[in-house]
Amino acid sequence: MEDGKEGVRRSEELANRVLCSADAGTQARARGRLGIIYNYRGQFEQALAEVERAMRANPNDADAQILRAGVFCFQGNIDDSITAFETARNFDPRMSSGAGITMSLAYYTAERFQEALSTSDAYMARYHNNAFLRAIRAASLAQLGRLDEAQAEATQDRVVAFEDQAGFRSSR
Repeated sequence: MEDGKEGVRRSEELANRVLCSADAGTQARARGRLGIIYNYRGQFEQALAEVERAMRANPNDADAQILRAGVFCFQGNIDDSITAFETARNFDPRMSSGAGITMSLAYYTAERFQEALSTSDAYMARYHNNAFLRAIRAASLAQLGRLDEAQAEATQDRVVAFEDQAGFRSSR
């Protein structure tokens, strides 16, 4: 399927059909999928409503907590975002790079620069060539007054971003 909007429409249609299932776990995943779709569209209140429904069905769902945290972050509700991310991390310490990026960004936005740096470092151990994590790491280092390290990280970030754009990786 080449049309992204058509793919999102189809995903929403299928998630709504799955809501007819009797299985609570399946319904929770469908609600989470709807939350992702609404978040993607910028419909944050609808996204949160679906996430809350998913979490009622499965309160230990790390993916629902991560989505909730992301919605809070992009709404500017940073403290609640951080709380939700920390809860999600308790359920699933190996969250995705996207979750790590947004969690680092939330700490940075809250001016919790050491935590932003620590979170970026933890995720870079697994996703070492992620330009977004490198950028948050460089900004956090700068805010902490570690300017030489920040400059070196920013330089490395530009190399990684260039390699991504050019479609190749060096052997570093």
